[in-house]
Amino acid sequence: MDKNKTLAQDVLQKIGGKENIISVFHCATRLRFELQDQTKVNEEELKKVNGVLGIKKAGTSFQVIIGPNVSLVYDELCNMAELDKKDEIKENLDDVKEKRKFSFKWLFDVVITYIMNSVAPIIPILIGASIWKTVVTLLGPDMFNVISNKSDFFITCNFSFLKHYSISSHCILVIQRQSS
Repeated sequence: MDKNKTLAQDVLQKIGGKENIISVFHCATRLRFELQDQTKVNEEELKKVNGVLGIKKAGTSFQVIIGPNVSLVYDELCNMAELDKKDEIKENLDDVKEKRKFSFKWLFDVVITYIMNSVAPIIPILIGASIWKTVVTLLGPDMFNVISNKSDFFITCNFSFLKHYSISSHCILVIQRQSS
């Protein structure tokens, strides 16, 4: 049996059979399925199939990474499952946003995802600032009294000076210290 036909047969079996397929198309390296029920897919067995390079879930799309011979496997798969063949797509559909039915779970997911994506870039800054704040607190006059609360290091690293001084008055204070 042809290796593409065998691969198509194995993929068809592991995704839950032709009854589970709503539609299938392919790009340069992947078979892209819209499935009735993604829980019917045997992902672990599908990953083990000789010729399958990987799998990916993107929204409601289930993708099987085949490689450059995907068009041959696609033809065999469509023949076996008696599906309509479509032309190869050229664009990247990994980030396709699909319309979904409104629900509070969907709204909650969207809001939480937006907040996480907004906060994620500043997490390293917050961690760095908290480390400096911890060092200043430990070395400062309130704990081990290694550095004075009048030292430049303490003032620079202690972000609480913003409570006591405005930025402009702090800059003037630093300039006055340097000139004296």
